[in-house]
Amino acid sequence: MWHFVYNFSESHYDMENVVLEKRELTGKKCKKLIRDGFVPCAIYNIKGKTKLCQLKKGTAEKLLRGVTSSTMLDLEYEKKKLKALVKDIDTNPRTDAIRHISFFELDEDTALTFEIPFVLEGEAPAVKNNIGVLIQTTNYIMVKCKSQDLIPQIEVDISSLAEIGDSILVSDIKIPPELEILNEEEVLSYTIATITELQKEIEIEEPEEEEEDGEELGDEEATEGDETGGTGEETGGEETAEGKKEEN
Repeated sequence: MWHFVYNFSESHYDMENVVLEKRELTGKKCKKLIRDGFVPCAIYNIKGKTKLCQLKKGTAEKLLRGVTSSTMLDLEYEKKKLKALVKDIDTNPRTDAIRHISFFELDEDTALTFEIPFVLEGEAPAVKNNIGVLIQTTNYIMVKCKSQDLIPQIEVDISSLAEIGDSILVSDIKIPPELEILNEEEVLSYTIATITELQKEIEIEEPEEEEEDGEELGDEEATEGDETGGTGEETGGEETAEGKKEEN
């Protein structure tokens, strides 16, 4: 099953139809296309068929700046109109030049799997009154639907979150019936947003200054010196006593 991350920051690309020309060159010969100001492309569909095509470099660069892998496009290929998503854009890692673009043709009668984002709207009283912190734990929902039934986003009103522990679940949100939620029984219990406790500031004790440490080490060394000196005297006394014994 095809799966697309549908980014609805732009639900439809705002530009003239993307006109693709039929491509004859393949493989390493595509380098000539790039030198001539074209980008090699391919259009795939759900039936596994592939159309080889090419796109003018300027249009390809405009696509790269303005679309994501989930922006719906109006394509024109061999005078036929079709809707598609950008499946992949291959660029040169050193120069960022576009080397290849893959499109996926959408069949309006075939349901596909998409990720639709949750967008938090409004202001949580708990945050406004500095009672707690707002955490969004679920960012999107997986649905199966036809392309014409896609919606840009699912808005979640957070104005009811007033106390610590207040939450909004997927089951609290009205989702259009045209969107089939995958793993619905499990997903409906997911938390979209919740209020948690404010984190307490932890005071960190500053370490003692190095000078004080040095003084303490100096005292210890002096003490060790005294102890060593005392031991030396005792040793010297023993040697003297032994010397007297030999003389005797």
